[in-house]
Amino acid sequence: MKKTFWKKYPSHLFYFYILVWIILAIKPVNRADWFLENIVVFIFVPIMILVHYKLKLSNFSYTVITLFLIVHAVGAHYTYSQTPFFSHWGNHKFNRDNYDRLAHFSFGFLLYYPVREVMMRFLKSGRLLNYYVPWAVLISFSAIYEIFEWLIALVVSPQNAIAFTGTQGDVFDTHKDMALALVGSLITMILTFIYKSKNKDE
Repeated sequence: MKKTFWKKYPSHLFYFYILVWIILAIKPVNRADWFLENIVVFIFVPIMILVHYKLKLSNFSYTVITLFLIVHAVGAHYTYSQTPFFSHWGNHKFNRDNYDRLAHFSFGFLLYYPVREVMMRFLKSGRLLNYYVPWAVLISFSAIYEIFEWLIALVVSPQNAIAFTGTQGDVFDTHKDMALALVGSLITMILTFIYKSKNKDE
């Protein structure tokens, strides 16, 4: 029974995520913004399904990917500038909702390991580069997403651009978002290095 569960663990996670996604797709705060936020999901999830069949990742990788997708689904439902608790606490402390900061940090912190796991299938470099290259790739994705976010907001729905980009009046919002993704991925890179070193694994 346990072996069957763990063998089908990625499928269980996928169905759980779909359930959460469907629930959060019902009556979002801003339907236009919800659609814009989910363009990435409509592209990323099918790619992950293809990767699963071609390059099966560890259960840990699938777990952190699912966690990140749920973080994003919550942000898409409420918009990243109106999430419960974060909106109240953020406005009280920082005069803004900081859920988008959490999401960008989570992007680096949660996705570094699975990106490294995928890259390891192709990298034929030294040990240090096996840690650095996935980190560099993830940071590049972070920058590409910011450009993608800007272009989609302008081309698809200019009137919802502010809600979609979630800058909340901060002219340095994009810089801070990328910095948080950088820091999050750096933390996971260091933790992964320590764990792998102790277990004498690449």
